[in-house]
Amino acid sequence: MTFPGKAIAEVKFGVGNVVEIHQEGEVIIRKHSSGSFTALVNGAPKPARPYLMAMRDAKGLPSKATDTTRSLGAQVFANLEQ
Repeated sequence: MTFPGKAIAEVKFGVGNVVEIHQEGEVIIRKHSSGSFTALVNGAPKPARPYLMAMRDAKGLPSKATDTTRSLGAQVFANLEQ
C-alpha cells in the first residue's frame, strides 16, 4: 500500500495477503494476513483508522483502551454480522 505525498522510504510496507474484505459505499476495508487493515476509498489508498472508527461508532461498539488500527479493525470485523 502506498500513501501519496510521502518519501519513498515511508510509503511501502508489507501487510500480507488480503484475507477478508468489507465494503460500505465507496469505502473498502481490507483485512490482511498480518493483522493489518487498509482502506481504499474510490480505489485510492487511505488511512483505515478514521473509517474503522466511524464503523465502530455506527455499530454502537465501545471504545477500547487502545484504539489502534489493528484493534479497531479486529473489533469491527468481529461484529460485522451483528
